[in-house]
Amino acid sequence: MVWPSVESMWHVMTHGGPWHARRLAFGDAHMDALRSAYGRALRDPRHAHACSGGGSGGEGRVRHTPRARLLVLRRGLAAVPGLRGGAAMGPAPHGKL
Repeated sequence: MVWPSVESMWHVMTHGGPWHARRLAFGDAHMDALRSAYGRALRDPRHAHACSGGGSGGEGRVRHTPRARLLVLRRGLAAVPGLRGGAAMGPAPHGKL
């Protein structure tokens, strides 16, 4: 993903994106401190691949590559006490639990 600036990315991610819950839990002052630390980290030469045009103070484009995965693990109903054989919920689809 490419953002026009650090500031635009930070605003979207913390006001309506995945970091919004953190803003709600810890408050605006906490997120402002993180924003400052994030800007400093982007100015570090080791992270130059993520920014073009400087990447500090909101200027320059920012590129990031999300790496999160969603894993869904489900336990069969047969393993849940009281639901053995599907008696509480009716027959299982295709005779399997």
